[in-house]
Amino acid sequence: IFDQMEAVGRPLHEVYADRLALLEAADEAGVWCYFKSEHHYTSLDTAPSISSWLATVAARTTSLRIGSLVYLLPSHHPIRLYEEIAMLDHLSGGRLEVGVGRGISPVEHEKWGLEPDLARDRSEETLDVLLAAFGTDALTYQGRFFEVDNVPLEVRPLQSPHPPMWYPGNLD
Repeated sequence: IFDQMEAVGRPLHEVYADRLALLEAADEAGVWCYFKSEHHYTSLDTAPSISSWLATVAARTTSLRIGSLVYLLPSHHPIRLYEEIAMLDHLSGGRLEVGVGRGISPVEHEKWGLEPDLARDRSEETLDVLLAAFGTDALTYQGRFFEVDNVPLEVRPLQSPHPPMWYPGNLD
């Protein structure tokens, strides 16, 4: 299942409750995976915090895999995203799939104070830092956008070395 959770003119608590009921039924029916997109500043997405939403889905299901499709890399600090992914992997019992990408809407970049022309470079570096974090207990990284020095990574993902990764739309 791929989901954006678009605004439908109903109270959000009802939209969330209905979606959770649908996902509980999908879990019982044996559906393989539920993927949730990330969008900001648009009626396309009424649940823009993927990690919060997927943690709720994980708590309400038992076998349904859950995933981001995608975490918008330019709008996330890679260490914070690493920690969220590691934590969510445990909360889901190792049912997490992680999709990453740069996003296609310049408005989403601009409203975060980011330059759309740098989205690809920022995404690639964020992904580099994220992947490096999965392979170490203390991260040192020096790049164009991020610099970290011997940052301890206490929370490790349940799946080793990390949850399955998806990088859709990356023709490179």
